[in-house]
Amino acid sequence: MKIDRFVLSARRLLTSSAAIVLALASASVFQQALAQEISHYEYIFPKPNSEYLRKETNIIVRPGGNLDSRVLEGGSVFRLVGSKSGVHEGQTMVSDDKKTIVFKPLGAFEQGERVTVTVNDGIRLENGQRLKGMTFSFTVQSDRVPGLERSLVAESSTGVPGDRISEPLPSRALSDTLPADFPLIRIDSLNNPAPGNVFLANFGAVGGVASTGNYLLILDNAGKPVAYKKVSPVAATFAYNFTTQPNGLISYVEKTLTTSTVRVLDTTLSVVESYQGGNGYNGDIADFRIMPNGHVFLLMYDWQIVDMSKIVAGGNPGANVAEAVIQELDLSRNVVFQWRSFDYIPITDAYVDSLASTIDYIHANGFEFDKDGGILLSSRHLSEITKISGITGDIIWRLGGKRNQFRFVGELENNKPNYFSFQHDVSRLANGNILLFDNGNQHAPQFSRVVEYSVDEENKVATFIWDFRHRPDIFSSANGSAQRLPNGNTFIGWGNAGLTGLTSVTEVHPDKSVAFELTLTKGQRSWRSYRLPWKQSPVVASFTRYDLLQGNTYSFNDTTDARRTGVRMSFGLLQPVFYNVATVEKYATSSLSPQFTVKAPRTAASRFVISRYGMILFNANIMFDVTLLKDIPDPNTVNVYRRDSVGSGIFSVLPTYYNPARKELTSSTSRFGEFIFGWDDSDTTARPPVLLAPANRDSLNQLVPQVLSWSPKGYAARFQIQVATDSLFQTLIVNDSVLTVATDTVKNLKSRSPYYWRVRAFNGLYKSTWSAVWSFTVVPPYIAVLSPKDKESWQRGKSYYIVWHSNIAENVRIDLYRNGIRSLMIKDSVANVGSYVWTILPSLPVDTAYSFRIRSVADTLLFGFSSRTFAVSPPSGVAERGELPPLDFQLSQNYPNPFNPSTTIQYRLPARSRVRLEIYNLLGQRVALLAESERPAGVHTIVWKAMTAAGVYFCCLEATALDNPTNRFLQVQKLVLLR
Repeated sequence: MKIDRFVLSARRLLTSSAAIVLALASASVFQQALAQEISHYEYIFPKPNSEYLRKETNIIVRPGGNLDSRVLEGGSVFRLVGSKSGVHEGQTMVSDDKKTIVFKPLGAFEQGERVTVTVNDGIRLENGQRLKGMTFSFTVQSDRVPGLERSLVAESSTGVPGDRISEPLPSRALSDTLPADFPLIRIDSLNNPAPGNVFLANFGAVGGVASTGNYLLILDNAGKPVAYKKVSPVAATFAYNFTTQPNGLISYVEKTLTTSTVRVLDTTLSVVESYQGGNGYNGDIADFRIMPNGHVFLLMYDWQIVDMSKIVAGGNPGANVAEAVIQELDLSRNVVFQWRSFDYIPITDAYVDSLASTIDYIHANGFEFDKDGGILLSSRHLSEITKISGITGDIIWRLGGKRNQFRFVGELENNKPNYFSFQHDVSRLANGNILLFDNGNQHAPQFSRVVEYSVDEENKVATFIWDFRHRPDIFSSANGSAQRLPNGNTFIGWGNAGLTGLTSVTEVHPDKSVAFELTLTKGQRSWRSYRLPWKQSPVVASFTRYDLLQGNTYSFNDTTDARRTGVRMSFGLLQPVFYNVATVEKYATSSLSPQFTVKAPRTAASRFVISRYGMILFNANIMFDVTLLKDIPDPNTVNVYRRDSVGSGIFSVLPTYYNPARKELTSSTSRFGEFIFGWDDSDTTARPPVLLAPANRDSLNQLVPQVLSWSPKGYAARFQIQVATDSLFQTLIVNDSVLTVATDTVKNLKSRSPYYWRVRAFNGLYKSTWSAVWSFTVVPPYIAVLSPKDKESWQRGKSYYIVWHSNIAENVRIDLYRNGIRSLMIKDSVANVGSYVWTILPSLPVDTAYSFRIRSVADTLLFGFSSRTFAVSPPSGVAERGELPPLDFQLSQNYPNPFNPSTTIQYRLPARSRVRLEIYNLLGQRVALLAESERPAGVHTIVWKAMTAAGVYFCCLEATALDNPTNRFLQVQKLVLLR
């Protein structure tokens, strides 16, 4: 965190209220230059040239990559030049996502002023890149009408007859302990409903007689409450969207006529957390979501004064217009993403009276996260579902309404052009389809329904799949919800229909037969209704195995699907105490309070807890079946994260790779704890892939097919690869655009001819630019020895690299020659990785005529010789230039051993590494932590002065190379303490 000073100038720029529609239409040189500047950045807020910003607005910049940890050490990141408020001080900070810079002014801006933000040159990324600066401006809101916020009237004043409290249902035999104002509930149908309880929050008409209280209700299938809570003893306090969150907690929006607050509850319905909007937004909250990574999203409204006479003829010059705002708050509740409808959607796109003095022009009432990182926004007064990039804020597509981009197939032509209208809910189903609650205000005649579409985002086709209309028809003028349940049933909340005594909730089977129906007291309604698990164990699968052995692989699955964890474990190292136990528990909820050492990834709403007993030390590969992880994207982009304690502590990423043959994510660890799955959501707009193999300008073996591989940056749905005989790709031999994996194989290439290749990614509507262009040549198989060099001198008793290059994959044999005659077999078969560490025997004769032969194990006629000879010198000789630091990890035996009370422990690191050195007793309990830090390459020595009882102990070294996190090392030495 650092303090910046923002300088505001006296220059005032005249702006028009109509700029909300016209700001992007200008093609001035200045705006072209600005567009070029901001193209270097993934996301900035406020949007350049935007208007009606809150006085408390923060500045948000996301360069599009991981930030250097020292990004705030190089001086001021920002400066401001504005019109009224003079010099500002504020806090500049990096969010926990490690990719977003936030500036929070200590004081508010002034109403109506123009603020110009300059982002200085030199923002540093983790990859060493320094970004050029940019300058942009925005305008702060004018005077606002105090207390004008969207109220319940806005969504209920749509011509509903009898929008008032009417007579209640007949009394039923409920528990005598229920409060006198508890809502009366009737079950009208019960026919094999899905498991779970009914979640809803009732409230009546605005201004009605408060004979029925407003409650949070969790009901069984008989309509009896298994839990309930009065929203507030204060009159005119309501609850919206009473539901569960991915982490297992419960939430609702507590609403008065002027304020909104999100309340988060535990299973006792006690408030454990509360949220309001950031950047000065404290008005109406329409939807809320806790993300598995701990961030939260809010959908809110903001009223601003807009001169509508500059937008439509006869418009009110002082109209109060409500825009929609989506915010993302990080773990510290900084606003790290904000989307405003004023920046993207013209007021005239709405089906409202644009000449009115009060205009609720968009009325967004719900959102859903898409698997590619996009946000699906339901906007009632647009009759539209809008897909927004969760990274840049740009609109990806618009489904329905005046700006509809899709062709509807199979729908009711009578509803054309608004096949769905004034909808109140949107969800993306597991099969990829979209489910809506269609209120149907624009249907003729009016009726409400639930409708499912298959959406082809690339070709812009929405195909009707299924709908449900009640018989007789129900028309709900506002509110309502649609939920697809795990067993295929659909759970429907009819919203405002309850005001006139119609059915409040219906659950239907896939064949549209009714499974469950519930009716509230006439005059009561629910914003949304859900069927959800209540006080059920979040553990959906558990399995325990006993007496595990080193070298074996174990499945933690029962024979029934109900208890499948989808986990296998293979133990490369396992030191037990008598007997041992390992337990795997799979949870259907995400982690509480997740924190990360790296930037916070997007995470799945499921996790595992793995525990052990009776294991002193172990090292295991853990394999997770991705077919049982329904909420992850492309598994090639997913990493496994682990922390020691459930519900607290910091998650660290584990080495992870995906095995497509077994459909398993595999990670290695020497510790158990809580495991989650995360992926980088920074590149959902389709970034050019990074080419991996073969290396650029490499010479490949012409006798085998050539495997080309690359690494996607972020999420990619498919790839296109081109291979050509020229660098301009005019003569293509491969042009494949339907690849779903990051690899391709090319056969039958001409010897010694150069080939060029490139790849690009597709993600929904996004298409990346091409990757860098690499080339390769195919030649006959060969092996070439590169080191030692001619006349180089290697010293006896020391270690050196033998280096070679080849275009074969099989293992090789290494022989030492002296004067052209084989004198020593160094290694009979070694992996063909291009190098081998050789420690020269002290007894090897001194000579200057040594050389190596490296031969294919599979083909004895394929070999390579050193082109020149090298020398072996005695230990007393001068250290050569070729001498290297330690070439491998090693934990030496302590000295002395046995010892009392101190002993010396030495370990070697070939590269700078993250090191943990620990001492354990026979029970597997840690008794000393000798090192836990980063250490440079070299030999390190530490003395342990034991303060414990006499006995046998184990010293464990765990090290990970910082330049290659997959290079991990674990070794144990036995220590004996005497007293």
